[in-house]
Amino acid sequence: MLTVYISVIELQKDIYESIGKNIGMTREKVKDQFQLYINFSDKNRRVNVELIKHLEKQFNEVSKLVQFISNTKHLKNPFSYLIQRCESYLFLRHGCLELSKNNIPYITIHDSVLCQKENRYGVQYLLTDSISKQTGLTPGIKFKELEDPFPSLDEAAADIAESISSKNKKTKTSKSF
Repeated sequence: MLTVYISVIELQKDIYESIGKNIGMTREKVKDQFQLYINFSDKNRRVNVELIKHLEKQFNEVSKLVQFISNTKHLKNPFSYLIQRCESYLFLRHGCLELSKNNIPYITIHDSVLCQKENRYGVQYLLTDSISKQTGLTPGIKFKELEDPFPSLDEAAADIAESISSKNKKTKTSKSF
């Protein structure tokens, strides 16, 4: 059985790049400052971050909600946590539900799916379609074919057994003197 690793990655349209083009910032700078936007709770320090100033001006009500959630004292980085939970909900409750309804065997690993190679395009379609229906956004899908891990595991086990065996021989030899 060949397995394929399918990762539901970023949206096809890069949000960091889009924001950067609008305000004259590089994608990398937007991404770095966006993390501050969703995690920085100190209002006095938020005003000094270029991206935060822009987003608060353009999306005032959303920014108030982000800051309100970021001020929650019970969790570290609560807005990031909320976003991760939303992504998990979409992926598991909608994407993977469709895989199950279609009797496609799979195993989830974070935001990825392991499936049989012959099911990869069906999995891609079902994940993309179900998430798009819920959000109106199309997720990007990345395929990665996995190698059979057992030959390398057998080799590693043999190396470990040989190492133990040679240590035992050295111990027996040193005790006999």
